[in-house]
Amino acid sequence: MSTVSAPATAVDTPVLTTRNKVGVVLAVLLGLGDIAGLAALNVTPEPGEAGPPDAVLVFGAVLGVVTIVAGVLAWKRRSRGGLRVAAATRLLSGVLALPAFFVDGVPAPLVVASAVGLIVTLLAVTLLVSRR
Repeated sequence: MSTVSAPATAVDTPVLTTRNKVGVVLAVLLGLGDIAGLAALNVTPEPGEAGPPDAVLVFGAVLGVVTIVAGVLAWKRRSRGGLRVAAATRLLSGVLALPAFFVDGVPAPLVVASAVGLIVTLLAVTLLVSRR
């Protein structure tokens, strides 16, 4: 006796909403920004100013790569798991930006960039995990 399974239907495949797709695009752009942050490696801040440590820049770039891979997989395979991984990496990346608000000597433009990045990160995560 053999078992015949029914073919997969459109109902079986998760559907990425427009919100999810916008979230993926934002997350991938933020991931590219994290990778671009590697340009600041070994850059010595001006006297009296503080910048991110090299380890934070490298970890951020790794998170950026993972975000991009997860975003592409989520888009191509309609994977909710990929959306979750992208959201998680974006949240971790956002946590890396928090010291900019509490460390003395961080230049004002860097604080503003961190604030904008956090706002866009929260928007992207909200869109990534949205079911509607």
